[in-house]
Amino acid sequence: MPWFLGLIGGIGIGKSMTNVTYDGEASGNVNLTSAQLDDVIDECKLALHINGDHAVVFKDYTNLVTIIPEESEVMRNGDVVRTIDTYIQTVADQWYLRCLGKERNDDVGRATLSQIAIETGYLLQNTFRALQYFSETDVSCKPGSGKTDVVLNVALNPTGAMEILYLSVNVS
Repeated sequence: MPWFLGLIGGIGIGKSMTNVTYDGEASGNVNLTSAQLDDVIDECKLALHINGDHAVVFKDYTNLVTIIPEESEVMRNGDVVRTIDTYIQTVADQWYLRCLGKERNDDVGRATLSQIAIETGYLLQNTFRALQYFSETDVSCKPGSGKTDVVLNVALNPTGAMEILYLSVNVS
């Protein structure tokens, strides 16, 4: 378990744990059947399996087992969730530094917050390739219900590492 915790803590934005070679000391059953691997997928469990002559992480999962209608299946993907968390935390950190108690809740102040959200989106898209198709039009900042409340709405399209290959071959 310490190996997995270290991997999760150090994997970084725009990176997946899927197929990372296990170099820890623990041993266990890594010869899972297809049915057992299906159970791993259904239950969002971390598991190792054999790829060539190495044990590797089977799939980068969160522990979200139950999907409610407001959530997407994609929220089970650890890579995607880390991207969303990073976006939220980065915007929040910059809001604390640049806006909280400093900016007025008017068009100019909300434009500053919008700019933070836009800069963060482009950073995650252009530097880390963790987002795709991000645009300034994906950000909207409006006054909230109170004099000091702001509502920031952002549409994100996270990318994920390739995990499934459908290969079509024509033979003549």
